[in-house]
Amino acid sequence: MSTTKNFKSYNFVTGAVDGTLAYDFSSPAYYPEEEVYEAPPRKAESPRETIWVKEDVREKVQTVVRGKQGFSPLAVMGVLCVVVLFVMTLLAQIQLVNISRTAVELEAQITELQAERDKLTIEYETIFNLKDVEEYAVGVLGMQEPRDDQIYYLTNVSSADKAVVLSGSGTNMFSLGLEDLAASVKAYFS
Repeated sequence: MSTTKNFKSYNFVTGAVDGTLAYDFSSPAYYPEEEVYEAPPRKAESPRETIWVKEDVREKVQTVVRGKQGFSPLAVMGVLCVVVLFVMTLLAQIQLVNISRTAVELEAQITELQAERDKLTIEYETIFNLKDVEEYAVGVLGMQEPRDDQIYYLTNVSSADKAVVLSGSGTNMFSLGLEDLAASVKAYFS
């Protein structure tokens, strides 16, 4: 004798499942005989809608006329928001293109100015040539080379360097500041 295994069993001790725990809705055991219905026929694709109502034994057909279908305010607002966002995106891209064009123009201007700066630096360095300065000093300004009698050499400098500090003879810094302030006020009003 062969035994059939029940696939809907659950072992509470081990927590294991044999098979599946899903319900089998195709089984007529779940539906009593009086509740079994047949699928209704397809609805008509006209503006009229057919409703099937089951009464005791005979079927009665009712026809309902659909009204005009309108637009949902939420859908209209959604479309308007999408359009506004699209326009704002286009405007932002236009501004980006203008800024990019301006940046390219400024970079070109920077390269031109750098080239001009390099040219002026070279010209500045060539102007201050020592031979040119010496020729200008001798020719235009009338300067001469020093003669031997104009050159003095210091000899016998055996003593260390000295510095003389003059001490203020009774001068007060506060009184000097006041005198300076009075002089500046007098100059302001005169």
